[in-house]
Amino acid sequence: MENGEDRNDSQVPAEADDERPSFKTREQVYDRIGTQPDPVGEAPGQGVEAPERGAANGADALDAERETEAAVDLQKHGAKRPTADTDGDGKAKPVYPRPRPSSKVCILSIDGGGVRGVIPSKILTRLEQMLAEKSGDPDARVADYFDLVAGTSAGGILAVTLLAPNEAGRPMFSAAEAGTFFTRHAGTIFPRNKHTVKVWRLVKNVFRPAYRARPLEKLLASYLTTPAGKTLTLKDILRPVLITTYDILHARPLFFFCQRARLSPSHDYLLTDVCRATSAAPALFPPARISSVDQKNRRVCVDGGVIANNPALAAVHHVMANTEDFPTDGPARRSCRDMLVLSIGAGQDETTLEYEQTRKWGMAKWAGALLDVMVFGNANMTHYQLCIAFDSEGARDNYLRIETTRLPKQSKVLDNTHPRNLARLSALADECLTERARYYDPEVGHLVPMGQTNEERLDRFADQLVAERRARLQQQPHRSGLSDGATNVDEARAFEQ
Repeated sequence: MENGEDRNDSQVPAEADDERPSFKTREQVYDRIGTQPDPVGEAPGQGVEAPERGAANGADALDAERETEAAVDLQKHGAKRPTADTDGDGKAKPVYPRPRPSSKVCILSIDGGGVRGVIPSKILTRLEQMLAEKSGDPDARVADYFDLVAGTSAGGILAVTLLAPNEAGRPMFSAAEAGTFFTRHAGTIFPRNKHTVKVWRLVKNVFRPAYRARPLEKLLASYLTTPAGKTLTLKDILRPVLITTYDILHARPLFFFCQRARLSPSHDYLLTDVCRATSAAPALFPPARISSVDQKNRRVCVDGGVIANNPALAAVHHVMANTEDFPTDGPARRSCRDMLVLSIGAGQDETTLEYEQTRKWGMAKWAGALLDVMVFGNANMTHYQLCIAFDSEGARDNYLRIETTRLPKQSKVLDNTHPRNLARLSALADECLTERARYYDPEVGHLVPMGQTNEERLDRFADQLVAERRARLQQQPHRSGLSDGATNVDEARAFEQ
């Protein structure tokens, strides 16, 4: 132990039943989270104020599927009827070029890991800087370059936060701002209380969850409510998303994605509930009891890490199956050559266990070690499968996995919010970028180092993302808000500038 860093000095008891959300009416669901959460505690890092939103570009974005409903509402107030390319004032909406059959679908996958979400958020901040430099657009955002963002647990929260829209139809947060969810508010999610006896805390946590869910819910609401007070749902999200969880009420995996939400309110959920569901780590938080916005579908969910802590493979299969958002030429599905996949881990260690060390272990000894084996093994198996799939199709450069395996023991736990640990996680992310990239070699049966560092490969991947976006803009016959008389190439250049 390092000055009590291995876990928090104490935890707050789990919420009582009367604090859990009910399913009575849709209004009660909205009232439950509120739009202006109160700060929790006075200590640094324990407030729930969201960071300032990123700069807005363009006009208020409305989903195409909601056009009729929105038009009626606007007409009541004397506004112009919106179209697919304009908002209620007739102004051009931001351009998000969708993938064409000839395009490469760009996928971002983010692992779960509790406060270790600091690691992927730091790497994404570096990627966003690269994209801004290479495109010449200082307001470049992750959402501008990926067609699908998948996430589990902390990675799911990051994914949703990166794609949450403001009133102008632009991302509310940059990658750096989204990362403050963990760096600034870890003490709100996993509160520390130095006055509670540690032994009593451990005994208590055997019988009930370690933390209340209410502070986390308020924090999520502060991030996922627009400055104008609009509570966002899955249908509002800027880009297709895939968020994992496990529904214990129906005993099956559950994937939140916006394709269904656009079709029916029975598949649309509050973004706060989506994040709560994917991050409801057993023993740390109570299960998430949520319902669709029309109250017809009810779920009781636990952390998505129990089924797919690394959701990259699920994301690839989702792209292959979803021809509505990711069209193809003819009946053939997309192959690995038609995708660019960036998978970012939240850190793991490579602790090995000898036979003599484990041969007499029982349930108590295996409890902690088995969790690591299952979570890290699950993530590595996904990486191995994708390496083999992309390599077999000659598309190795289309897949990049960035993960550090130098995670110290005291940083491995999900709820270590000690300031020294948060600083250590940030430093690990920087070190990870300087390490040599690793790829699974099926001939030797394990990961082997490559000739480039993770940062060099990430830089190359950013080049591919920028080139793909420019190619799509050049193929667009017309983009609203740009000169009608401009050529396709001129329009693309004008938009990039």
